[in-house]
Amino acid sequence: MDVSHENLSIFKGDILHTEEVDAAVTWQDAVLSALGLTKGSPKTICADGIKNIIAAMKKHGVKRLIMESAYGVGNTRNKVFYARVLWLIIKDRIKDKEAMEREIQGSGLEWVIARPVALTDGQKT
Repeated sequence: MDVSHENLSIFKGDILHTEEVDAAVTWQDAVLSALGLTKGSPKTICADGIKNIIAAMKKHGVKRLIMESAYGVGNTRNKVFYARVLWLIIKDRIKDKEAMEREIQGSGLEWVIARPVALTDGQKT
């Protein structure tokens, strides 16, 4: 990430390794996460990863979670034709995000879930 600030800590690690997640969460005030499927990752990476995040947060008393999810999940599932198309094209990814969101919603944490329609590496608009 090309972002830095004295109050921001960025950790790179494997979300499926509980000890790495635990180290990243230690001494933090909140967690911001954008879990997602990449080539070669398990189809349940988001659901499995969020379980590790939630466990570490509870262990270290971190109460605030901000999670990037996906449009087409939850109450955006049947909003528009685009959401239905997503279910046809990337059903496994959307199911994983739905499982992740259920974990978050039942966690007892203070949480925010953002569901962007599309993210790009292009110019900021």
